[in-house]
Amino acid sequence: MAFNTLAAAAVGIVIALQPAFDLAGGVGALVPPGNCTRECGGVEIPYPFGIDIEDGCQIAENQTRQGFKLACRDKGSRGKRLYYINQEVLDISLQHGQVRWLNNISSYCYNATTGLMETKSPPSNMDLQGAIFRLSDTANKFTVIGCKTLAYIGDTDDVSSYTAVCGATCKGGNLSLLTDGACEGIGCCRTAIPRGLENYRVWFDQNFSTKGMGGSCSYAALVEASNFTFSASYLNSSAFMDAYGGQAPVVVDWAIGTLAGETCESARTKLSS
Repeated sequence: MAFNTLAAAAVGIVIALQPAFDLAGGVGALVPPGNCTRECGGVEIPYPFGIDIEDGCQIAENQTRQGFKLACRDKGSRGKRLYYINQEVLDISLQHGQVRWLNNISSYCYNATTGLMETKSPPSNMDLQGAIFRLSDTANKFTVIGCKTLAYIGDTDDVSSYTAVCGATCKGGNLSLLTDGACEGIGCCRTAIPRGLENYRVWFDQNFSTKGMGGSCSYAALVEASNFTFSASYLNSSAFMDAYGGQAPVVVDWAIGTLAGETCESARTKLSS
């Protein structure tokens, strides 16, 4: 499987836990009740996170600091799964100040019947405004897979403060020339995102079509870089989408002491005064 279960190694925004709780100014209990649920679907739930229906088991939230309340949902044959809103949570790290969860992979496919390119999956978009999370610029890469494919990632508010593009092509549509593990523009492209990004959307350039290029679909998503290895099979099968049921792991940084109008630097100044 191309996605390996490796822990994210990138260091995010980390604030020592005890001082961070003091900075919170009494908005959450330092010692939560002893009967809190601390595991869901095999995922550990460390304080300051907790299950949304268990009062006092997580640090309190407000309009500018949301994300500590998680939901443990029964998914039938898949058993219980941990969620932040609609994102399935894979791991929470106190040491690195990071959370790993799944997000949609966008697909853009050629329909031989209509002769048109069509979007075939939910968009790979995310909006974290008002939350404790920021997309990790060190752990994630914007990843595009396809032949004759151009995809963009940018702000969700349509303000051109951030837009990046990544293109992938195949020489004459010849998939035999692709190299497994290589993502340098031939069948696969990856590019970095800026630090502190809190929302994004993904879209494809409609002037590019996979018709006659060896594969029927192009894919684009923000993906945890350490858990992605390109395979040439992604261009002539659904293997990339199948790896996580149409979703790929993404890493977000989180911090406690980022109150409205406050930076990590100002928080550290308070703690040292």
